[in-house]
Amino acid sequence: GRRHRAGNHHDYVGTKTMFAKAAGVTSIIFDEVDTGVSGRVAQAMGNKIYTISTKSQVLCITHLPQVAAMSDHHYFIQKQIHDGRTTTTITELNKQDSVNEISRMLSGTTVTKLTKELASELITMADAAAFVKGSFSNLRRDSFASAPPRYSPISPLDRMTR
Repeated sequence: GRRHRAGNHHDYVGTKTMFAKAAGVTSIIFDEVDTGVSGRVAQAMGNKIYTISTKSQVLCITHLPQVAAMSDHHYFIQKQIHDGRTTTTITELNKQDSVNEISRMLSGTTVTKLTKELASELITMADAAAFVKGSFSNLRRDSFASAPPRYSPISPLDRMTR
């Protein structure tokens, strides 16, 4: 992913969005744009990316639970190397798997009852934020199973190769 100084992340997201609008782009990919940020900045970035997703389809690759919790759909990418050949598997996560993955993002490797509760709380807070922002056309997660994903963070299991 691109490396940016921490203060430039919002500028990058905003600039990319501005160019996408000018070009009439309907889908935007953010590949680890949140590298080097955490806490409130990560939450603000998740909110910004979510706002963008109300106008364009967004695919966001992230390692941050605050950003991942804002999504409508989660996918898990796993890369493996066998005999010098890299294979990549992408799996769509159900609601419980999403909670488990955000829990893992919070704790590192060990998923506990407490980290699952915190992950569920992050998702609940994100759902409330989406509701307040008036995103009624595609209420989140299981509300409209046929709705296309707008904001889909991908949580890489293993970034052995780039």
